[in-house]
Amino acid sequence: MKAGLLIAVSLFCLLAVSQAGSKGVDISIFHDVISVDTWKCLVNQGYSFAIIEIFNGGHGVGKSAIQSAKNAWAAGMQGVGFYAFMCPRCGGNVPASKPIETIKQFLGGYSNWVRFWLDVEPCENCWNADQNANINYVSELATAAVNAFGSGKVGLYTSSGSWSQVVGNNRRANINALPLWYAHWDGKQDMSDSWAYSFGGWSSAHLKQFTGGTKVCGLDIDNNYLP
Repeated sequence: MKAGLLIAVSLFCLLAVSQAGSKGVDISIFHDVISVDTWKCLVNQGYSFAIIEIFNGGHGVGKSAIQSAKNAWAAGMQGVGFYAFMCPRCGGNVPASKPIETIKQFLGGYSNWVRFWLDVEPCENCWNADQNANINYVSELATAAVNAFGSGKVGLYTSSGSWSQVVGNNRRANINALPLWYAHWDGKQDMSDSWAYSFGGWSSAHLKQFTGGTKVCGLDIDNNYLP
């Protein structure tokens, strides 16, 4: 899940897609509004859900995110959610409640989304050198997001390597209570790679990002699997 030079830290919208074994995309903030026809192209390629970046560190909110989400629904996507990158060394991202409130205000009355994902990954000059300070920041993000959107609306995206690099061996109960969306680019649409999501206090996962940097229907996407 890349966003320019940043690999996002996302408030990710976890999807309740009706069928088992679904394939989905995640889209960065740097796309313009994605048209209904483009989403239909993705649906025809076998994709059934989408997660759209709505906030990215110092870049702020993604102005096209809500209209792109509406277009995705109109095209027949079965689940549409949002993710956001936030970091303690990015302007306007501290305290953690500040970007969450910005996102909530930007969403306004739009509520046709399933879950909001917090994506934790390393990026240059984004995080503190102190991993304990970083886990505290992620914990504060989780609390603020749950308070803003509800406990059933928030999950967390990361990978085993990203998690250890950003927060080390630190854990927080309120973070581990969130469903996990993990990245392991093995190209497999399954979760047989249990080692790849058994870290940081999690023992199960909800969603898997199994490839990244794919070009489909004219869009740069990552591929995701929902069992």
